[in-house]
Amino acid sequence: MSPVQVPLPASEQFGILDQSILNEGYAQTWLNQRLPPFTTPEYTLLPFHAESKTLEGSSTNWTGSTTKYWTQLECWPAQAFKNGPPGKHNHDFLNGRGCNASEIDTYGNFLDTLPYKMLYIGFHNSPWADYWLASTCSKASAGNQFLATWGQSKSAQNEINLTSIFCETNYYKQPVNATVRSADLVPLEQSIVPLGPRERLSETEFNSTAFEHLLGAGVSSTELQVKREYPFGRLLEQHQQVERLGIMWPMSPMAGFAIGSRKGVTTLDVYRDEISLGNAYNSTHKMLFSLALRRVLTNATNAATTVGTIDVEQHGIIVSRLFSAIVEGLLLLVGVFTVLLWWHVYRAPSRLTMDPASLGSLITLCQNSTTLLDKFAGKGCLPEEMLKESFKDQRFKLFCGCQSSSRQMVIKVVDIRDESGEEQRIELLQPDAALSVGHYSPIKPLALRREIGFVVVLSMMAAVGALIYLKLLEQRNKGENIYIY
Repeated sequence: MSPVQVPLPASEQFGILDQSILNEGYAQTWLNQRLPPFTTPEYTLLPFHAESKTLEGSSTNWTGSTTKYWTQLECWPAQAFKNGPPGKHNHDFLNGRGCNASEIDTYGNFLDTLPYKMLYIGFHNSPWADYWLASTCSKASAGNQFLATWGQSKSAQNEINLTSIFCETNYYKQPVNATVRSADLVPLEQSIVPLGPRERLSETEFNSTAFEHLLGAGVSSTELQVKREYPFGRLLEQHQQVERLGIMWPMSPMAGFAIGSRKGVTTLDVYRDEISLGNAYNSTHKMLFSLALRRVLTNATNAATTVGTIDVEQHGIIVSRLFSAIVEGLLLLVGVFTVLLWWHVYRAPSRLTMDPASLGSLITLCQNSTTLLDKFAGKGCLPEEMLKESFKDQRFKLFCGCQSSSRQMVIKVVDIRDESGEEQRIELLQPDAALSVGHYSPIKPLALRREIGFVVVLSMMAAVGALIYLKLLEQRNKGENIYIY
């Protein structure tokens, strides 16, 4: 196995960590876009590739040495105090480490139309941010922290329900042995095996300053110095996704991500709990950090190749000899019944002289009906109305030839104006007495009798029941996995 990509130096990451990362996060949060390769909701791996091509195209798993990257928030409740008179509706928030975020408006409106307000206040200053911690806090006290608040206004009581937390970001890396599916490069659960201790990601490896500026302000730290394509130079708005929940606008993109991190939210009251609020931002940070890290990767050059494994996974159903013998016996029984049915059909009496459903039998029938052909002679080009007029007093009747020695079916033409009787309408040949024996006695084939039908239906139901039983047995046993290394 060999690594495919490695991170760029942190000094080259400023211009890369831009709004396109938030746009990709929006697609995953609200549009159910798949995660990138080598990424899960909790972490991302440095991409690697198998050098061996012998099993390319097979359903395989790759196992190799790589580096795992992830982030983890440490959150704790903020100390909130009202700032000024009650009508001012502002609060101060203390993190207990020397930071005081002052005069923060955490109220929604008091018309009960938009009672909720959620704030994400990062450390870094930006013209796109309403608040930032650096205005009142030092870097030593809150350099890698953010303040998150949840507020609900109540117009009747002229008060607010308030939840606030401070969170500190931590970025880690660790050498691991990981397994991914070769088809979609998705890491397999429970496949991560640590190969060394966890280490903090340094500022020279990942530019956390630019990343946290992007999260807090919604734009990159170099936004005023560069000109981007339109979608990547705009502040990401998620209000259309959450406006039904009654939240104040405008809001930070991170607040929208936190709401979307929990699927099926019908009310923002679920974030009133400090733990739920912290978990929402923790999962949001993990997702965006994985996307940001993948954005700063570059193709590896002169990468060392390490030993890995390619696992071919095959699935099979192990069937006992008893089951296979039952199936073979049933197939033999079907074959015997097929031969018996053919013999019965072959020996059964039949009055059919030809196949009545074939085109050749219809042509022969018309050829034998000379009277019919004479009547239609010269009338091939007549329109429909004139053809009806020509045959309005005549009728066509089909006569079976099974009583005659010729055994030919014919179509006779009968003139309904002729009153001379049956002997002038149709001249039939004298029937052959030997051929007439039993002609008018109905014959019900054995295969079409009701008793046989019941037997067939019961047999089919029994076969279906047996197949269902075997299928349930297969699902219960889940087959057997056979691994070839």
